Amino acid sequence: MPPPPNLHGTNVLSIAILNINGITALTRVGMLTEFIRSHDFDIIFLQEVTNPDVFRFRGYETYMNIGTSMRGTAIVAKCQHQLTNVSTLPTGRAIAATLRGIRMINVYAPSGTARRTEREYFYNVELTHLLQGASTHILLAGDFNCVLHPIDSTGHYHTSRALTEIKRGMALTDAWTQNPVKPTYTHYTPHGASRLDRFYVTGNILTQKLGIETLPTAFTDHHGVVLRITIRSFEVPRDWRRWKMNPHMMEDEDITLRIRHEYERWKKYRHYYPDVTS
Repeated sequence: MPPPPNLHGTNVLSIAILNINGITALTRVGMLTEFIRSHDFDIIFLQEVTNPDVFRFRGYETYMNIGTSMRGTAIVAKCQHQLTNVSTLPTGRAIAATLRGIRMINVYAPSGTARRTEREYFYNVELTHLLQGASTHILLAGDFNCVLHPIDSTGHYHTSRALTEIKRGMALTDAWTQNPVKPTYTHYTPHGASRLDRFYVTGNILTQKLGIETLPTAFTDHHGVVLRITIRSFEVPRDWRRWKMNPHMMEDEDITLRIRHEYERWKKYRHYYPDVTS
């Protein structure tokens, strides 16, 4: 039973981004798992993913792209969100998928002064493969390892002409509004702080924004960022017939897990319905 739409016919989608700094220790992986569980994200973009074997989150499907860089990207989505058109870059530095008409692209750009040329190549050449043919609803997010405005960094900073051109050419807007009096940063080092982790969205998504915030973490040197937007619910034809499930399906552990997750989710919304057959 799906959650009921609100009075405006929309649901809320929470999308988070987090650079996990290549964690593999089970203690830190456990902290990441609890971080995801406690915040109940719908979609999580992870960067600097190094070991696909340790990232299995209950109730979520994980789409990974470790790639040749061995510092890859991943999109983690709740099982009820069916991602389509999953695309990757061979380096592992980006992965894209479509959800409800929104083209979502998770990036982890090369970092540092020495990799400036590599970073510009990533934006100019590699990333364009995932942007080609993108819909009018685009959400580009992740760790960009550069900033476009001085206010987003303390002291020296790296910028990118190529990213600026992508932002302009695709008509993307930074979903975060920086406070010039009290700026917010997402990455801290002994030498300063920068807002490397950002969301860029098309105007139609920006108008659906409910809020955006940073989330401190104890297991990586980046803060998480979560964007909440409203999305229109698909209208599902309804009648009063009942569906009977084949009981042999319960012998499949993955199906059993998904049904258990959906049941726990349904219990949160059952008071909206007159009876269990609705």
